[in-house]
Amino acid sequence: MLRKLNALALLAMLAVLFAASPGLTPSAHAATGDVVHSVTFDIDCSTGVGIAFDGTNLWYSCLTETGNLRRADPITGVVSASYNISSGLGALSYDATRNVIWGAVAPNQVWRIDLDASKNVVSSAQVFSVNDSCGIIDGLAFDARNLADPNDDVVYYSDDCFTTTITVYDLTAGENKNPVESFAAQFTPGQQNAHNSGLGIGGQLLFEADLFGQTIFAVDKTTKAVQFSFSSAVANDPNFHSEDLECDTNTFAGQGKHVMWSKEAFSPARAHAFEIPFGTCGGGGVPPAPEVIIASITPAFLRQHQTADIMITGTFPEGTYTASFGTADRVRVNSVTRVDGTTLVANVTALPPTPSELTEQQLTGVKIFDVTVTREGGGSATLPNAFTIQPDWEGDGVLDVPDNCPLTYNPDQANRDGDAFGDACDKCPLVSDGVNDGSSCAEHYVLDVSCPTSPSGTFRPGQPMVVDVTFTVTGQGTNAPPSIDVIRPDCFNTTFTLRQEISPGSGTFGPPLAPRFREPVARGIPTDVVTISGPFSITCDLSEMFDISVLTSGGGSITYQSQATFANDVQDPDFNPTTGSCAVQPCFDLWIGEATSGTCDLSITGADLFREPDMVDVKPTSFPNSWGCKALSKGLPVGVLSSESFDATTIDVTSVRFGRTGTEAQEIHKDKKTGQPVAHPPKDLNGDGLLDMIFHFRFGDTGFSCADIPAGQSSFTVNAILKGTATVNGILNTPFTDADTLRLVLGSE
Repeated sequence: MLRKLNALALLAMLAVLFAASPGLTPSAHAATGDVVHSVTFDIDCSTGVGIAFDGTNLWYSCLTETGNLRRADPITGVVSASYNISSGLGALSYDATRNVIWGAVAPNQVWRIDLDASKNVVSSAQVFSVNDSCGIIDGLAFDARNLADPNDDVVYYSDDCFTTTITVYDLTAGENKNPVESFAAQFTPGQQNAHNSGLGIGGQLLFEADLFGQTIFAVDKTTKAVQFSFSSAVANDPNFHSEDLECDTNTFAGQGKHVMWSKEAFSPARAHAFEIPFGTCGGGGVPPAPEVIIASITPAFLRQHQTADIMITGTFPEGTYTASFGTADRVRVNSVTRVDGTTLVANVTALPPTPSELTEQQLTGVKIFDVTVTREGGGSATLPNAFTIQPDWEGDGVLDVPDNCPLTYNPDQANRDGDAFGDACDKCPLVSDGVNDGSSCAEHYVLDVSCPTSPSGTFRPGQPMVVDVTFTVTGQGTNAPPSIDVIRPDCFNTTFTLRQEISPGSGTFGPPLAPRFREPVARGIPTDVVTISGPFSITCDLSEMFDISVLTSGGGSITYQSQATFANDVQDPDFNPTTGSCAVQPCFDLWIGEATSGTCDLSITGADLFREPDMVDVKPTSFPNSWGCKALSKGLPVGVLSSESFDATTIDVTSVRFGRTGTEAQEIHKDKKTGQPVAHPPKDLNGDGLLDMIFHFRFGDTGFSCADIPAGQSSFTVNAILKGTATVNGILNTPFTDADTLRLVLGSE
């Protein structure tokens, strides 16, 4: 330990404090020995020579500090983990075959430091010691040699005692082992103060650092002949001296660079990455992957949906290859075949965009992708912006520009009206105004719906309530025909929307009333085809479409806002829109689409409601009619009481509604066969000798809720309304109504 400190003190006399600037510092032109990057670690140590690279992280050692093995980001220098290994930790070398770091520990030990898959240290222990009296080690380099035989693995070892001798040791356990080989470092002849320092290896070349000569030599590990060398002097770091070395083929691969890391021994803890010829040193002590080069791509484009062989030329060492053209969801690579050392053939399919990408494609047109070729076992190359996808979303063989139906398959591009939309996607293929709403011909054929006069008389449930709707065809556009063929409009394919005025004269209307369910009607060709060239009228009964007890509830005149909508999606299956003809006669080019009238006011007068005090009794025989507002699914009992002028047993149970406005909840008990509401048998609820009726309503359907209870209160009384029809004074379906109080309380009981 003392000897190391004395040796390093010789350098310390020459050193001044230096702070390297982190961040990428690429040179203006690529050359061996250029400083590609300099990094200063964010946790300093006074003395430490070791450097290792695990494929992602840099590791550096500190001689005596706590946490003397540190893992750091190679770009920022930020330390992400520190570990305590034996004091005196010096040179380091990563072993990719075992996922371990070999570490030299003073005075003469070699330790194995095991990592997990996340590159965390999990254990460390001495493996062997060597017969060396120096006391500290500046250079340690793991060499996998024959990858198929781990028993021939070795480490190259260089001490810090002003020698030029390098020794080689196998990895078997032992004490004071002798080297399996020793040789002199191949420094420049006559170099003054030549002194062993760092070592790095990954393949056939051994990199040797001359500490004071500030030179790194690459020698053939078999012949020991120098292959090339470069200076380790750093212009903006004059006090840097190259200690331990480590190969890195990953960090700067995106720039097409491989580097040799070298660490300075003294504070501040820092390292420089020197560029080395691409492919001269593999990471982790394994041979470098052979260099792969892409020169050209032929053809350099495909149309979406197209499959073809793409020839890739360049340099392709023997092996198995994969390829990617942009992303797999846009170009599928079916196979890659190596023809020879200069040619690969990739069979690929250009895919259409996903629905989420379709809008982007329509805006940006062609897509350009990088092409990457990867060799199994190592070696890859990317040719930027090398491959183009020409958009043809539906795959009809016509590019989206100028395809007149880019989202609809139409290889013949038929366009009878000559506008911007082909017949296959033009909803109005005979109207050449260049407009296509994508769903209907409403822009070209106006459907006028007459506003019916208010029906005369008063209406009770069960009575018909008719309205008239008139269709008028008005063509718009250069070639608009004077008439259309269409499935006959009726009261099923014509639907109504009714909104009740909230209060008389307010002009404000509520949400649409819920229509009755009606079974759809089948239609046929030519039986149900009509030609509309002039006014065409139909008469519909609103009482069949809506619950008329709701329409006429409350009696008197009620104003509704009404609209009519006609829709047809039936087309002659024999009709060919491309040719405008049919294989089977008669032939119909039917109008397809949807058209809606304007809004108009419709007035309905209902019969006056029958009212009598105390007809309705919420929760019979109880008071104050309390109900838990959270009991949404429970049935709330409500009685309707008979009197001398009203017989509750004549109530039509299907007409009964109960709730905030008397239009909400229905009787919850249903006939199992018909699904219609059924009531409990009549019984005397108030002891007056008359039979009464009791109904049950799901509380969650009444329109009341816990929100009706003011904040800070535990209960609140509301007015609950019941409406229905019954026989009164011999008149069937007479509307009646009454209300009772309902006390809402917090809770479910």
